Amino acid sequence: MKKRLFIALNLSNETKFKMDQILNCLPNDKNIKKTKIDNLHLTLQFIGDVNEDIIPKTQDTLNKIAAHYKPFYITFGQVGFFPNLQNLRIVWIGINSPKLPHIQLHIRQELKKIITNLDVKSFSPHITLARIKSPLSNIQNIQLQSCYKLNNKQIANKIESIDLMASQLTPQGPIYTLLSQHRLG
Repeated sequence: MKKRLFIALNLSNETKFKMDQILNCLPNDKNIKKTKIDNLHLTLQFIGDVNEDIIPKTQDTLNKIAAHYKPFYITFGQVGFFPNLQNLRIVWIGINSPKLPHIQLHIRQELKKIITNLDVKSFSPHITLARIKSPLSNIQNIQLQSCYKLNNKQIANKIESIDLMASQLTPQGPIYTLLSQHRLG
């Protein structure tokens, strides 16, 4: 049987509460699909649909990787938009941490040894806050631009584990399930 997997850093409840305040800055509209507060996470590596027999090997790999790193903090930067303000599709918040690129690369290199068709897109640490389904009105664009001006460096989250997650896609949105936590240090 296949499972849709990814490697993530999950956020504390305190950080999710602060992220909820940022989500509340976004306009309420049927064309703006806000990420559910419980689904907020940082994806380190998307694995995709794989046979379940790969899970134990992935867990062993993550245990070895996690042992190399001590717990650390991530901080949050500004709210941003992809691809740009004129053609909004994704609203995100950037993440600052000098350790993240090293950890992500380490995970990718080790997983490539056991998963041949691993996604190798460039890594840009962010958390997706919302997806935009269709063009917004001028008023909604102005509201979103006010969110862009927020500077959220005062939000910090201690990272203590690397998590293996499963994702089930549904018409109501994705359902994420924690498969295993791999404690740092």
